[in-house]
Amino acid sequence: MSRSYTLPLSMALVVTALLGGTAPAIADDEAEVPPGVTATVAGETGQQMPTPEEPAQQDLAENDPSQEEPVPPVEEQAVLAEAQADRAEPLGFAAEDTSVPEPPTFTAIGARDTVAYFNWTYAAGDPATSGSVLVTVWNAETGGEPVKTCSAPAPGTYCEVYGLKLYQKYWVSVQRVQLDGAISEHSKREMIEPRKAPDGPTGLAAEIVEGHIEVSWTKSPDPIDAPVIRYDVWVGGTAPDTFAAGFPVSGAHSSASIDLESVHLRHVRGHIPYVRVTATNLVGDSDWLSSPRVVLTQRVPVSAVTPALGAPTSIANGFTVKLSNFDPDAKYEVTTTFGTAKLVGDTITVSGLAGGSTADIFVKASKAGYFSGSATTRGTAGLPNATLRIDQPVRTADGFTVKILDFDPLFAYDLLLRPETTDELTAKVVRQGDTIIVSGLSAGAIAYVGVDVSRSGWKSHSMWIVEYALLAPSSVPALVGDQVYPDGFSAVIANYNALQTYRIVAPVGVSATRAGDRILVTGLGANQEATIQVFSQWPGQREAESSFTGRSAKKPSVEFSVTGVTPTANGWTARIADYASLAGNDTTFTAVTTAGTVSVVEGVVAVTGLAPDEAADVTVTLNRTDTEPSTARAGGRALQEHTVTFDAGPGTPAVSAAAVTHGSPAEPPSPPVRERYVFTGWFADTEFTMPYDFDAPVTSNLTLHAGWEISTYAVTWNPNRGGAGVPDTVLIEGATLGALPMPVADGAVIREWNTRADGTGLAVRADTVLSEVATETEVALYAIWDVRTLSLTFDPGSSVSSTATAGDTVSLTATANAAFGGTVDVSDEVKISSTVPSDVAAQSRVRVTTAGPRTLTGVFDGATAVATLDVIAGPLGTLTLTPAQGTTDQGGSLDFTVTGADVEGNPVPIAAADVMLSSSVEGDDVDGLRVSFPTAGPRQITAWVAGAGAPPTTADVTVAPRYLVSWDENWKDAAAPESEVVAADRLADLPDPSAAGWVISGWNTSADGSGAFVTTSTPLASVASGPNVTLYAIWERRTLTITPSSSAHVSGSTVDITATANAAFGGTVDVTADVELESSEPTDVVAGSTVAVTVAGPRTFTGEFDGARASAQVDVVAGAVAALTVTPSATTVDRGGRLEFSVAGVDAANNPVEIDPADVTITSDVATDVVDGLTVTFPTASPHVITARVGDVTASVTIEVRGEKTSPEAPGSETPQPGTAEATAARLTETGGGSLAPLAALAPVLLFAGVALVLRRRARNGGN
Repeated sequence: MSRSYTLPLSMALVVTALLGGTAPAIADDEAEVPPGVTATVAGETGQQMPTPEEPAQQDLAENDPSQEEPVPPVEEQAVLAEAQADRAEPLGFAAEDTSVPEPPTFTAIGARDTVAYFNWTYAAGDPATSGSVLVTVWNAETGGEPVKTCSAPAPGTYCEVYGLKLYQKYWVSVQRVQLDGAISEHSKREMIEPRKAPDGPTGLAAEIVEGHIEVSWTKSPDPIDAPVIRYDVWVGGTAPDTFAAGFPVSGAHSSASIDLESVHLRHVRGHIPYVRVTATNLVGDSDWLSSPRVVLTQRVPVSAVTPALGAPTSIANGFTVKLSNFDPDAKYEVTTTFGTAKLVGDTITVSGLAGGSTADIFVKASKAGYFSGSATTRGTAGLPNATLRIDQPVRTADGFTVKILDFDPLFAYDLLLRPETTDELTAKVVRQGDTIIVSGLSAGAIAYVGVDVSRSGWKSHSMWIVEYALLAPSSVPALVGDQVYPDGFSAVIANYNALQTYRIVAPVGVSATRAGDRILVTGLGANQEATIQVFSQWPGQREAESSFTGRSAKKPSVEFSVTGVTPTANGWTARIADYASLAGNDTTFTAVTTAGTVSVVEGVVAVTGLAPDEAADVTVTLNRTDTEPSTARAGGRALQEHTVTFDAGPGTPAVSAAAVTHGSPAEPPSPPVRERYVFTGWFADTEFTMPYDFDAPVTSNLTLHAGWEISTYAVTWNPNRGGAGVPDTVLIEGATLGALPMPVADGAVIREWNTRADGTGLAVRADTVLSEVATETEVALYAIWDVRTLSLTFDPGSSVSSTATAGDTVSLTATANAAFGGTVDVSDEVKISSTVPSDVAAQSRVRVTTAGPRTLTGVFDGATAVATLDVIAGPLGTLTLTPAQGTTDQGGSLDFTVTGADVEGNPVPIAAADVMLSSSVEGDDVDGLRVSFPTAGPRQITAWVAGAGAPPTTADVTVAPRYLVSWDENWKDAAAPESEVVAADRLADLPDPSAAGWVISGWNTSADGSGAFVTTSTPLASVASGPNVTLYAIWERRTLTITPSSSAHVSGSTVDITATANAAFGGTVDVTADVELESSEPTDVVAGSTVAVTVAGPRTFTGEFDGARASAQVDVVAGAVAALTVTPSATTVDRGGRLEFSVAGVDAANNPVEIDPADVTITSDVATDVVDGLTVTFPTASPHVITARVGDVTASVTIEVRGEKTSPEAPGSETPQPGTAEATAARLTETGGGSLAPLAALAPVLLFAGVALVLRRRARNGGN
């Protein structure tokens, strides 16, 4: 038979001790050894541990440290290791059996917090269609007892258990369970250890700062063995929420800066963001919902503020750059690779560059509500100086001009004018091409012109130009008129001088000539004016100017007349005779009137604004520029006016009037309006028989009358019943009523609409003519009602009673009276109820269940109707098998009852003779409806009725076994075995006897432990001999483990000791409170389970409990330095000599503390002493106090510095060479040894202790 074994922690300690090894604290990986896996002993990695069968009895005796302790009374002692191996069988490993199913295989297992989860796959060939899968969780730290199970019906592949202990190790296995009770072996065990995932951090805070979310939090507490290794900062948007992007941060940090311009956060732009932080360790993540989350108050920007840079412009020692999209609300940072950069307004100036050199500038822009943006460009510094050469200035009347000889359009020429004070407001300077023009100066005035020449990349050049304007003229031409001509005129220069030069300017198209002092102007038309300009100039002076305006002679006036006067409504019109021949040639006509207003347009003279029959006279004047004006006269009278009155009667407006010119037709006004009537036109008579013709001319005053026809009736529909609404008046256009309203009222339907409320009037229809029932435009109608009625009929047919079978669905038709005498199917609206509560009604359909008669009642709109129905039971559908009781003892019998019902549960009688019974266990005796049970165990009884459609039914029966169990303590002085009757297939609990120095490892079917170990899960049938079972106690020696709180401690501290011992049935027990402790260091103080340590060095703690002993090593190191000793190389020295100092320290318990020279500070009370590390030079003679300091601890020594050297050395003495043993000895002799003397005395003691410790360890290790 193939078996696997487990090696419990306690047994590992026992076997290790028996084989001569030490018993160190078991490492985690040693405690996790599952059954069938090679175990290793600490310090012997890779070496296979002997199996439990290997050690012989003499080996155990030789290595047993307590031969005197009592032992079990078994002959020659049972082999403990083999007993331990067999004890592993109750943990779930059974003999291979091909008749049982194969176990599934784990595909994934894990544990987090106190929950473990498992996934598996089924064995090859397992259809996984029935039965279940069972997962068992075992305590791997106490020997392997089962603590939890979970299961899932096939074909499930997952289950989980709750309530495990954190940081405790467990084994898990899986089994396949079939419906017939067959169960597979356990699968290979796997190890799990529930560990804790971290909690979420606390104190979360976040805010947006210049394009970043600055996040901070308080770190999560680290679980015991899995510290937080990472935080994840999750950022998402709100309103609505968006998905969150994660940003990992090392677990050592408690803050993060998240760049909002990250491509991972594009979905957050424009949203108000939220931040959540989770913590992660090797076990998993903190719970998402319980991890902290904050929603920020600021919205994430959508776009960036990005600076746009113009083209660089070179200057003498650098260049300038414009910010073309300068934003005064933005903040700018400007840096450059060379020189200095400064931003003023929208201009960046880079200076401090050599001519022609380049530099890069970087501009970063930031603004609230936007992402930051940046831009860069490169510029070049300026080139050589600009030049300026000018020609001789040329004076002008009000200034001067200057020619630029080296003009270059690539350069800029900036001008500055400084005239005399009197010309500041009028003087100006401009440049036209290569010429500079100064103007606006007074005669003979001086002006200064500054010229600055510049160019991008060039150094500018400046120059001043100084010049005078011409002098003022000494005389002005005096012009007087002479004669006029049809084409011009002449003038004379009264102060003419032949020594002056004259210049004459005439208008375009006009000729002006001078002959001596006479000027002749020609080229004008008749009566045409012209102005000439005459200039005279003496040499060196400005030109003098004067002007003269003259006019040519006019032509005679032109005769004309006004004819064809025609009266109009408010005046009259006439025409200018021969207007076509008179018009043009600069001809205009003007007119004046004695009344009204007059106008002349295209030869027509029109007088307006006259009252009817009013007269007016008009004078018309003809005007030409080349002739004298002429006039003509005419007179006329306006036409008469008549009044037309429009009478609308009851319409609106009631009366209106219009004035109509005699002979003109009248204009109809806007049609009047009248409620519920239509306007039919204007009539000349009051009987409305003579329609008026508006094309006829009006020759006198007249009155017209409006005609009307009814167009709309006001119909009032009166519901005439409480609860049916209120009267409603509607306007109807047309001759008939049209569609009739259908009001509704609870429990009634409308029969008709009538002209009387009591129904004695005229019943109306949709085609009733309104004029027949109206009073003028008013119609009043009243609803006449019938009480609502209802009838029910079964489908099909019209019967009101029927018969159905239980389970049938019966359909009914519900009919009610309808409006205006009709009927309506209300099957979808009727509510059906049954006198049988189990019936299910839905609208007009009723599903009947319980057999028997019932009445079905329908309700609709207050009306009711009934129908009767008889329901009979259906065919046999189910069987029920009921035993007299669910359990009985082995050898007993039970009576069974079989009942039947249809599918609705209605009883169906069954004859006992028709019932057949059978049992799932062969040997059970069936007699009619009685079954006898000669054997124990569960079974299933099946009942069926031959020839019936009902499926068979079953009942489970448990036949309890009866066993006599004897408990033999298997001990020399033990009492006789006790017996008990067990009426179950398994033991409920196991006795727990005790013996000094021993614990029971289990109960076995053999006294030497070679039989089967029995637990509460062992079927007694597998170990019983008939009804009798004898079980023997198997013992194992008590073992002990002590564990210090740490293997290294500081002097003056307290060591806490934890002690555990093996317990019954492979368990462990905490015996810290009961263990007796001692230390190998006599100065240690033991108090219960704590040891106060002072002296530095290793020591061994030994514990004893119930005859078992265990030890543990602890190393105590010195504490912080508490006192110092400073030792000089000599206590006296000659002036100018030097000494070396050594510093030793001890802790508060006087343990030596190693002092690093680098930590020592040497000082002297004499300021002239020279300190170099641990060496001091003494330039002056006197007592010197030297102080050594380490931290806050100091020590001092006094050195006597002598003024003269000591006497010479004795003749023949030799000076020891530095570094030799003689030199060292000499120095020690000279100083008296200092603090080294006690250390020298301590050395042999330490050597002896070390040798003893080594020997002791070798002895404990069996001499190896």
